[in-house]
Amino acid sequence: CPSPCQPGYSRAVAQPACQPCPGGSYQSRSGAASCEPCDRGHFCPPGAAASRSCGRLMAAQTANATSSAECACMEDFYAVAGPARSQCAVCPLGTDCSHVGSTLEQLRLQPGFWRATKSSQVIRGCPNRVACLGGQAGLCAQGYEGAFCSVCARGWFHTGAARCRHCGDGTAPAMRAVAVFAVVLIALGLVAYVGLICKAYQKRETRCDSAKAKLSLMKRAKRAVKLFSAAFKVFVWSKMKVLVTTYQLLGLLGVTYRIDWPEAYQEVVQEVSSVVNLSPIGPLSPRCDLPEWNWYYNLILATLFPLVCAACAQVARVLLMTRRTKLCDELARACSGFISGLVFLVFPSACNHIFSVFNCRRIDAGDEPDWLRLEADLSIDCNNPRHAAFQAYAGVMVAVWPVGMIMMQCCIFWRNRHGLRLMQVAEEEHKHELQRLVIQHSAALQREGDALAGLAALENKRREMCDAHLMRT
Repeated sequence: CPSPCQPGYSRAVAQPACQPCPGGSYQSRSGAASCEPCDRGHFCPPGAAASRSCGRLMAAQTANATSSAECACMEDFYAVAGPARSQCAVCPLGTDCSHVGSTLEQLRLQPGFWRATKSSQVIRGCPNRVACLGGQAGLCAQGYEGAFCSVCARGWFHTGAARCRHCGDGTAPAMRAVAVFAVVLIALGLVAYVGLICKAYQKRETRCDSAKAKLSLMKRAKRAVKLFSAAFKVFVWSKMKVLVTTYQLLGLLGVTYRIDWPEAYQEVVQEVSSVVNLSPIGPLSPRCDLPEWNWYYNLILATLFPLVCAACAQVARVLLMTRRTKLCDELARACSGFISGLVFLVFPSACNHIFSVFNCRRIDAGDEPDWLRLEADLSIDCNNPRHAAFQAYAGVMVAVWPVGMIMMQCCIFWRNRHGLRLMQVAEEEHKHELQRLVIQHSAALQREGDALAGLAALENKRREMCDAHLMRT
């Protein structure tokens, strides 16, 4: 009688000798007539007495694996870089590891996620989820490129909230028309403002005695205008300044602290912020006409253009003050008000552009050197010598805007401290005058109401007397 087969061997009835179990199967018992298939996720070399585990977090890719070379990371795990690939890590958010055998180089990204290179282990969500198509290469949609698919390709332009639009869609010409219309409207507004000042001055200078006779006729109109102007200054203008400041801060809050706002909210705030901050470009983009346009040009316009406008207004103010006439004095005061309003509106945007030059973002590139991109424009490489030159320019602008403008305002306030007190007193007088006018208007309405009530009472009395007379007759 033949001896029974050892574990790892089997012998059928017709076989004279024990045969080793073929690869992909095993036999743990002695004297077995057949071999068992290898356990799921394990491998079994020829003559195996037990199925062998591939290791921690690993499993065989085929049902009849014969060696550890056929082992890979389990579902929801991927192989870390290395030739042996014996270490597995949990698949990060935004990846698809639904099959066995995922590796770092073959890691599939879900739509809306991006990574710099195939050797990078850092997966990031895209600001515009539609722009990132996912896949093994982290492809970008048409018109998008660069880090996080946030850079518009050549022939495309930004429309806000990391969205790009083709230059041939008719939007770019419309934006250019809006820009020209806005410039013309501002120019006409300045001309009309100066014309109104001159006209008001001429009316005061050429007033004759016949106008004094009409004083009683114009009294109500002047009173209404005075009431309206005081109410606008107290109740509307002060609140408008608070509203503008609020939107200015909201527009800069997400950039400063890298807050990922919802797309709809971010788009609305960005569009409103470009208006209230008097951005020289605003929601417009010149990339269709100037393909080489980038954020550096926005920096120059945001810092130099307001300075040129303020300098021109200051020169005009100095020239007008040398004429020593009442009209020139009024125009000089208008120039001062223009400079103050311009600085108030542009200051947050200019400071944001200046400090954004130093805000670079490091992006993991795996085996390659890390990317260093400007947060405000991810197409700009912070390691470029050109960027170093603009950082030097921004350093000069720090002395001009955040430091220089504040010191200038402090000097103006200190020099005009007596005038500020007079302005404060005048404001209080305006408030009291407004309250007095409101009280007078309310009293007049009350008197009219009392008179109407008295007339109604007399009419009721007359009707009662008529009814009594009719009843007697």
